[in-house]
Amino acid sequence: MFDGVKANFKETSYLWYIACLRIAVGYFFFQAGWTKLTGRFISNNMLLTTLNEWVQHIPTAWYKNFMVNFVMPHTTIFSYLVVYGEIFIGLALMFGLMTRLSAAVAFVMNLNYHLATSWQSGAAGMINKIFIICELVILISAAGRVFGLDRILHKKYPRIPVW
Repeated sequence: MFDGVKANFKETSYLWYIACLRIAVGYFFFQAGWTKLTGRFISNNMLLTTLNEWVQHIPTAWYKNFMVNFVMPHTTIFSYLVVYGEIFIGLALMFGLMTRLSAAVAFVMNLNYHLATSWQSGAAGMINKIFIICELVILISAAGRVFGLDRILHKKYPRIPVW
């Protein structure tokens, strides 16, 4: 089973539709980060306000404890990480640069967003699950080697698995 996944890391993908998925996910990440940056997400301490609401509903005890004891006391740092993380992930995915690393970081971000909002129902509760699946597809495939800068970097440095 793992041999197929391992072999896929070495193959060049000609699946242009996965590149389209990569670009679309990147666009959404960039748009979300840019909206937060221009909407004063950092200066208005909106993360703390949002987390104060969410933490009341988080059903998982260990994650609620993580949010209350680690994230909430450091919301300024996490605000910057969220905003600039979303912008840089978005740009990296759109341009196909370090796609696998970017997809892995995006996966971690969406997993955290999901754990924090899993109590919500409907589309709000499902969107992070959809993004997590998309990011896994991008991570496993060589999506940055199609219409991306990873193609150039892979030719020059073929042993580095990030491309």
